[in-house]
Order: sequence, then structure tokens, then C-alpha cells
Amino acid sequence: MSATPKKDSPSVYLAKNMLFSAVAASVAECCTIPIDASKVRLQTQQTPKGSVPKYTNMLQTIFKIASEEGVGKLYAGLTPGVHRQFVNCSIRFGCYESVRDAIQGPSAPGSSVPFFTKVAASATTGIIAICFANPFDVAKVRTQSLTQMAAEKPELMPKGAMDVYRSIYINEGIAGFYRGVQPNMIRNVMVNVGEMATYDQIKEMFLKFTSIPDSILLHFLCGTTAGFFATLIASPADVVKSRLMASPDEFKGIGDCAMRTLQNEGPLAFYKGFVPNFTVLVHGPVYFSSSESSSATNTSTSELDYLL
Repeated sequence: MSATPKKDSPSVYLAKNMLFSAVAASVAECCTIPIDASKVRLQTQQTPKGSVPKYTNMLQTIFKIASEEGVGKLYAGLTPGVHRQFVNCSIRFGCYESVRDAIQGPSAPGSSVPFFTKVAASATTGIIAICFANPFDVAKVRTQSLTQMAAEKPELMPKGAMDVYRSIYINEGIAGFYRGVQPNMIRNVMVNVGEMATYDQIKEMFLKFTSIPDSILLHFLCGTTAGFFATLIASPADVVKSRLMASPDEFKGIGDCAMRTLQNEGPLAFYKGFVPNFTVLVHGPVYFSSSESSSATNTSTSELDYLL
């Protein structure tokens, strides 16, 4: 008779969750960075009412970047992007269950967790995560912005991630790494609530009211639905965040950026890049499936939360 596997301590379980989350999200970032590049171009493109934009949609933007600047430019910002995802998702996803249990106490497998508890846990991990990840986000968006400007001024092309980090620190100080942190926190909370709490809730409803088994298909359906809701509520903050991070001297702050965007381009400007934003956020199914595969190799961890 085989011995019962030793159960991990809470600290070891948390560390494993954080590591699985960070690695899975980093892999997803490597797959989706060209889509993210198109999202940033669309979001930072300022098109006053009546003007014709250079970039019109995700596919057109990707092909235009590749044809005019080279395929490699679609991967600009990959290194700080991976840094961001590693830090951000290790906290957002990896700490979610621990924070949730800290709010209401541990829940038994298969038991239902109140939706507002999920929202509170998601919002908490979202805010904490961005406090650590914002510097990497600034570097990623700045790299993508400089890459666009380098098409006309090659001297602006950064030599690498460390060059971008150094430039931000020298020219803007520590505060430069936290440019756009307010809309980024709002966005991260909205994404976390949309992705995490909604995913969790939708999965419970599918399992309860349909005959779909707990499988990759269910993960994909739940992840896609959660990704849509996350994009819908987070897109305005994401546009403001991208514009603040890309242009350190153009806007005075979150209010100035939001008002000028609204006045000059109208309310739909806050949903620029919606499709690539949605496509990137829907790497949730990739993350959840990857996390489950990683968790499956750990005999003392049955699932990463009941998100899987």
C-alpha cells in the first residue's frame, strides 16, 4: 500500500502557486507580444475626430509593423514584458487563493465561495501586484513607443531592456517607473475581477447547470467569457495607462489624459485596441491550462485554486 503524499505547508503551497503562475504567464507573454504591440500602437495613436488613422485594426497593424519596420519590431519590449508578467501574475494569480482564504477561511474542494469574496481577493491581489510590476510595464510600453519613433529616428531605438531601465531612471528618476500607476491599478483591479472572480463564478455555473465536464473545453469557454468581461471594463483605464507610459511629457496626469482623449477623439477612443486587448487577456485559458499541467506534477497540489 503506497504512502499518502505529504501535504505542503501553506508557505510552500503559496510559493509553488506563485512560481507556476509566473512561469505560465511568462510563456503566454512570449506568445502574445506581437498582439500586444498592435494594441499599444492602436491605443497610443491619437486621431482627432474626422482624421484618418494610420492603424485601423489588429491584423492591419501587425502586418504594417512587419512590412514597414520588420518582423522583429513586433517583439520589441518582450524582455520587460516577461519581467512584468513574471512579477504581476505571480502575485495576481499565485496569491489569489491565499488572500481569498484569509478573507473567509479555507474552503473545501467543491464548495461554493461567495462572489464578493472573490471580488475582494481579486482586487487586493491586483493592487498589490501592480505596485511591484508597474516599473516593468512602463519599460515595456516605452520600448514599444520608442520602437515606433525609431522608424524615423533610428538613434532612438533602445539597445535593450537595461538601456530602457537606465534611461527612465536617469531622465525621470524613480517616479518615472510609476508613471501611469493610478490607471494601471484601476486596470489591474478590473482585469483581476473580470478574469479571476468572473472565471471562477462562470465555471461554477457551467458545472452546476450544464453537462460540460471539468475539462480543457470548459477552461477555454470560461476563460474566453471572463476575458471579454475583463476587456470591457478595463479598456478605458488601459488606454489612459498606455498613453501616460508612452509619453512622459505629454500629459499632466490621469485626469488630463482622460479629458483630452475624450474631448479630441470621443468616448470610443477609450476602446481603441479592444480586439488585441481581448485577445491578449484571453491568454487566460493558456495560463489556466498551463497552470493546471504544472500543478498536476505536484502530488500535494490538486489544483491552483478552484479556478482550474
